[in-house]
Amino acid sequence: MKQLIKIIWQITKYIIIFLLMREASAYVVSSISGYFITVDKIEMMGNGLLENLENISYGIGAVGSFFIYKKMIKSRNKSIYEVCRFKKLSTDQIILSIIVGVALVFLNGIILAMVTTIFPSSYEAYKEFADTLKKGSTVLFFLCAGIIGPLFEEVQTRGLILSELLRKISFRNAIIIQALIFGAMHMNLVQGIYATVIGVFCGYALLWTGSIWTSILIHTSGNIFSLIMARIVGEGFLNQPNSVMLVLVLMIQILALVIIPYIFNYFYKNRVEWEISTVEECLEK
Repeated sequence: MKQLIKIIWQITKYIIIFLLMREASAYVVSSISGYFITVDKIEMMGNGLLENLENISYGIGAVGSFFIYKKMIKSRNKSIYEVCRFKKLSTDQIILSIIVGVALVFLNGIILAMVTTIFPSSYEAYKEFADTLKKGSTVLFFLCAGIIGPLFEEVQTRGLILSELLRKISFRNAIIIQALIFGAMHMNLVQGIYATVIGVFCGYALLWTGSIWTSILIHTSGNIFSLIMARIVGEGFLNQPNSVMLVLVLMIQILALVIIPYIFNYFYKNRVEWEISTVEECLEK
């Protein structure tokens, strides 16, 4: 019981550190921007300014949290890269991870349709989030939401939180719990459900390949592909006749439902032996 409480507290600390760093970075960025950017400049820069500042704040908060996590693990005379299992992947694993990430984006379309049908009011909150994908600096958004965000979230959730959970509970339960935590942190019903599903896939990908790079590639490729669809392809794609768009999306979604199980079956058949004792030694004070 004492060890369980210690694990819960450690996980809570990881989450609190990120939330505090995010709020602190938002305060600093808004204060600096408020000092240098006048009302006239805000009007000239348009609606994208807020999204740019949010991206910068999130990026700073994520990077700052990572270095705090790194120092916390180092205080135990261990490396965060060892605890999170930054291990080399084969070329096949890299390619398949990227394919899974893209395929999961189309699975998100199915989840979106189901959730908004059951909870119609949730669509407005999701639409508000989706609209932000089209605002602000494209380069900055790709950097923060496409690379820094997924990398940090995987280290936090699939790296540190999952490793903590595996010290006390089974693989299956640990993967489900970390996925639920990951979903809850998105603070949006549609995103939360989708993130939970992604969290399960990423958890098993890490478990069966033995490397967090798998989940990072899945997460990163999915986010980048979503941004490409929203920023570059989106307008032209959405302007196609409804019947054409519907058939095309449906075909891709069916293909995704075939590809994802096939690739995870490959990961399972070529799974590595999970050395939980190594994680326990890394996390013991």
